[in-house]
Amino acid sequence: LVDAMTAVESGTAVGVHYVEHETRAVAIHEAGHAAAAHVYRPDLESSRISIKMRGGSLGHHPAFEKEERFSAWQSEQFGALVHVLGAMAAEVVFYGENSVGVGGDLQSATWIASMMVGASGMAPHPIRLNGNTPAGETEAEAREKIERRFQKLGDRLLNRTQGGGFDPNPVGAILSDRAKRPLAAQFVGQAFATAVCFIKENKDAVERIANTIVEKEEIYGNDLIRLLDAQNLKKPEIDWTKEESWPQI
Repeated sequence: LVDAMTAVESGTAVGVHYVEHETRAVAIHEAGHAAAAHVYRPDLESSRISIKMRGGSLGHHPAFEKEERFSAWQSEQFGALVHVLGAMAAEVVFYGENSVGVGGDLQSATWIASMMVGASGMAPHPIRLNGNTPAGETEAEAREKIERRFQKLGDRLLNRTQGGGFDPNPVGAILSDRAKRPLAAQFVGQAFATAVCFIKENKDAVERIANTIVEKEEIYGNDLIRLLDAQNLKKPEIDWTKEESWPQI
């Protein structure tokens, strides 16, 4: 029954074996998704994690809402961005670079951020510095510098294949809007930087998750929840005025 459900959900498993370093890389990628979702998406429950090729994807991490929902708050949408970008963050933290496997994730993040800004009138909340500012800078100046840095990082990550990956293309319209694009980029940049800080804070735990995935290839349901719960994953305290808080990409 589980095999049948998985085949319907993600496709029939393809009997291929990855080379050893690629097996670990796919496991790190999926562990990044699962760990970020477990902390930043409390509304979701992970149902499976896999490094079996199904439907052309090297790995999978499906997660479903615990309750039937019809709307979402800005904070929840931002959590969704951190979840989506958690895999790329894990690749960057563990390998110092990212693979081609993040293309779909960046497309999803571009869509989420664009809809937040273009359809829901959302904008990033002001960064709270709590008086921690570099010497010679006011809090307003430091905040503006951080926001520009988020925007620059987000501009690099926004997926613009086929005008943003969607045709007909509401995302392209939003990203071509001079007022909307910087806000979407800032959301993506802040979410990715947050995801990187989270993976750094929980690097040993993410590696333990990945090692278990390598060993078992697919983990389902309660077994996966117990694995994630056992890691005691924590949100990091982030000081954006510190250089070590920023991704080096």
